Amino acid sequence: MSEEDFRRTHRLEVASRERRACPCGCRQRLPWLEGAITGPEGRHGFEAVLLHHQGQRRVLVGLQGPLLKAECAAWAFVASDGRTTYQPAGVLGPGLLTRIRPTVVTDEARLAAVFALLDVLLFFDRDAATHLAGPTEAMRQALDFSFRIPDALLAVPRGERQINENFAQLEGRRFVRALLPLPVLGGEEFRIGLWFEVAPEDFEAVAQKAPRQLSGTADNGFCIEGNPLAGVVGTLVLAPAQACPWVRGASAAWLEQAMLQVRSSDEHFALVREITDSYTQAQVARALARR
Repeated sequence: MSEEDFRRTHRLEVASRERRACPCGCRQRLPWLEGAITGPEGRHGFEAVLLHHQGQRRVLVGLQGPLLKAECAAWAFVASDGRTTYQPAGVLGPGLLTRIRPTVVTDEARLAAVFALLDVLLFFDRDAATHLAGPTEAMRQALDFSFRIPDALLAVPRGERQINENFAQLEGRRFVRALLPLPVLGGEEFRIGLWFEVAPEDFEAVAQKAPRQLSGTADNGFCIEGNPLAGVVGTLVLAPAQACPWVRGASAAWLEQAMLQVRSSDEHFALVREITDSYTQAQVARALARR
């Protein structure tokens, strides 16, 4: 059936769209959808989770309805040749689907019907389709965002600043740039390069490229989902062959959660706008306070 036929004869209703912890224990908060697919075959309830494990993007869908003798589940995933491929899900771990209690389907005719219903989900749901297809080119171009200098250096005349790409100093204070990764659909990460004030001995160790775990205090004034980042203490890890540390933990629970939440493309672009707008507002307020 063509996409046009699907759109004419089927309807997708998403009753809930939320984030739940991945049952595998990786701690990511994954998009979880529940609803129904209605078409000539009848009305089928579904539950879907968007996964990215071991380098492979997958959509797991559980279905129940008139085409099926019992609840069943199937994977949709991207094969090595780039095509979307379907297969029965097989034995599922406990808790992977919470409402659907799937059984393995082996009958070819019923499998074909199940896969056709998966087509409906991927045709109609933008998040599921984006997850399998991977980020668009526009999204890929917005996966890196970096602050040029620590806020502490903004008041220092440009020619007097002690700074390069990843290191800065202000009298006795030391700063390093670190990457904050935030997951997005399609298995990619949004990496924010921001500055942390660190202890002098940690500064010297990072400058010498010595693998190290250290603590630092964020020194760029912007917000993530309404929460100000400036002053948050981060756990930074410099691994071998890395140019700068990565943020792997934080003192603020909201930032820990933000680092686990997988965002859709719409949520990602909204976050980019929030970061730029909140940073601009903070700099305007800083300039007005100096007058």
